[in-house]
Amino acid sequence: MTTEEKNMLKMNIGKLTLEQKRGVVPIVQKQVAKNSKNHIIEFELEQLSTECLRELEQYVNKQIRDNIKK
Repeated sequence: MTTEEKNMLKMNIGKLTLEQKRGVVPIVQKQVAKNSKNHIIEFELEQLSTECLRELEQYVNKQIRDNIKK
């Protein structure tokens, strides 16, 4: 995934509702260790595999399309 695509993905994640952002967690959690004390998942897109990024991109784009239809 190119840097431009990652920047677009980051921007689009920011457009999601809180509920939709919760859908990001299971996708990212496959690769990122969870801080069990605070139940916080921190990640940088650069650290995720291309496969994970594409799955995330697919989810985010679907959510944005659904938002536009509403």
